Amino acid sequence: SDNYGSRDDHSPPGNGSIDWSALVAQLARLRFEGNIILEIAADASGNVDFDAAQRSRKYLHELAGRQELSQRFGPA
Repeated sequence: SDNYGSRDDHSPPGNGSIDWSALVAQLARLRFEGNIILEIAADASGNVDFDAAQRSRKYLHELAGRQELSQRFGPA
């Protein structure tokens, strides 16, 4: 999940201040083979934005593809 550096926002990747491109590039350099878990916060009513989760997955998948890690994220 992403954030703006002041609290644990659980924002979708790409919606905060984390440099996801640099993170994914570092994972590629390290030959990372683990799992990636997205933590997307629910709203005040407890509703989860599944569209945001899908967009997040696609965003990370596209970054991973640039670093030849896309097989780690499964199909887009």
